[in-house]
Amino acid sequence: MAAFASACNSCLQLLPLQVPAIATFLTAHSDIKPTNILIESPAINDMFDKAPPEAFMPHNPPMPPPEEFCMESTQVSSREEDLAQSTDLSVRLTDFGTSSWFDKHLTEWIQPDMLRAPEVILGVDWDHKVDIWNLGLVIWELAEGRLLFDGTWAPRDPYTPEAHLAQMTAVLGPFPEQLLARSRKRDQYFDNEGNLIKPSTFSSVSLKQFSKNPNLSASDRTSFLDSVLLTI
Repeated sequence: MAAFASACNSCLQLLPLQVPAIATFLTAHSDIKPTNILIESPAINDMFDKAPPEAFMPHNPPMPPPEEFCMESTQVSSREEDLAQSTDLSVRLTDFGTSSWFDKHLTEWIQPDMLRAPEVILGVDWDHKVDIWNLGLVIWELAEGRLLFDGTWAPRDPYTPEAHLAQMTAVLGPFPEQLLARSRKRDQYFDNEGNLIKPSTFSSVSLKQFSKNPNLSASDRTSFLDSVLLTI
């Protein structure tokens, strides 16, 4: 637990500095998630320096066109590392395979389902703000140990965009009309009055009510929730 807490603390401090830097180049990463965030330590660097070239060869071919830019990756770690003891940690945001210019998207197939921004679900033109949304949800996941939105009606149900939109509405309130007006998929999910076509089964809940991390003091929880609300 100490190692996990140390790694999470590094992510929470350093990752927000990298996302705005991407936007300065008029690009969106479009796939920020925990598995694309690497923790770097001296032991990890030493491991990669000594690894043979074949260790970096992909085991499986990329996906067929037009998604050939997507390739499976494998997480690795050093048996010598002890993140709880290291005083020299840094965070790297990786996997820019689906990064896109704001006005020229490589693909519209971006973001993991459960971390997907409203613009992506609704078919609204998107830019770097989808990265900010992802950042907020990743910060929530690292601090709370669970997803803010899982996009399912019940624990064993599959993901659906309808459930995802309903969960967003339960936590954040109704979608703004100016967003829905730009949606190419509005009629799939909303009626003419901006109500969800598929009735929500989720009760309204605030982020504060949904936050269950017992290790956060009252002041830390307030700061944490304020930070998340700035991103979503």
